[in-house]
Amino acid sequence: MRLGGFSHSELMAGFTTLVGIPFYLGFVHFNGTQLLLYSGVAGTGMAAGEYLETPSALRGDWKAFVQAALLWIPLATLVDGLVYLLALLF
Repeated sequence: MRLGGFSHSELMAGFTTLVGIPFYLGFVHFNGTQLLLYSGVAGTGMAAGEYLETPSALRGDWKAFVQAALLWIPLATLVDGLVYLLALLF
């Protein structure tokens, strides 16, 4: 079943990557450097998923992956940072 162009498993993976794990990291008081490292890995993973989901005829070369990574990594850092700060309040 698809919701808004995404399957339920894709939505749950995205939610877990961008909200669930950073909240846990803040709850157990990991430091900011570890969160930044996680955000970089999460953003790269989201970019790889987007790149691989695109049909190969439209995918382009490695520059398309780098573009996606340059968009996903700052977004993941922003969202993860906000969730992390929220979790530090608990």
